[in-house]
Amino acid sequence: MPARTKDSHASHARSVLARASSARVTWLVASAPEPHDVPSVVIDRPGTPTPATRRPAIVEITDVAPLPARDRVRARVRLHGYAEHAAPTPETASSEHRPVRIAVRTVELESGGRTRLLRPEDLRAAKADPFARREAHFLSHLSTAHGEVVEALGRLASRGEPVERVVPFALERQGLTFRLEQATGDRDVLLEFPYPAETPEDVRQAMIRLSEHASGRVRQREERGPRLLPALFRSGPAAARICRPDDS
Repeated sequence: MPARTKDSHASHARSVLARASSARVTWLVASAPEPHDVPSVVIDRPGTPTPATRRPAIVEITDVAPLPARDRVRARVRLHGYAEHAAPTPETASSEHRPVRIAVRTVELESGGRTRLLRPEDLRAAKADPFARREAHFLSHLSTAHGEVVEALGRLASRGEPVERVVPFALERQGLTFRLEQATGDRDVLLEFPYPAETPEDVRQAMIRLSEHASGRVRQREERGPRLLPALFRSGPAAARICRPDDS
């Protein structure tokens, strides 16, 4: 995997927040309730006064790969700060079903066996990867509709080593990561796109080129592309965003 800069670490964390579907809250006060999951998190804008009703807490968001794999946890983001549940509504009477609002003081990004500290302002300034909210749709379509492409690219990534299973593990603008499950352990390999992708069409064209390379039959895109990967990525419903800054 290419080395990440400070800005790309913040973008990574922002992407984790953008595609999350749940978060776990741990209250750091005496007689606090047990850690529990919440449906969404709102991050205060910088400079927003922190109400006296807030309590110290850690909100943890776990980034899980969309497709089944032996170890699906890719990253964790922990927001340290002062939080409280949103006011109850008829639909969210219990605190476990109410969103949490937090004034973030410190951000932790755990990924690749390392934990990095980020400043809240860096997190706010960062942009999520353009495919963060559509990644699950893309990877699922690739796996179910283009298994032969997955196998070909997996063989390319394995460099001849025996592989039990190839799983499309992550998609970002830089490329597609495959999880190679082997008898001796798992290995993640990034197949970099020819250029950073910004749109689904960029990804489709990049996948065509990678697939042609994997098959050893590199031809003109207009001749091979439509037959090799017809409509590889179609637009679909994006995952709902759980963590958002308060931009109101």
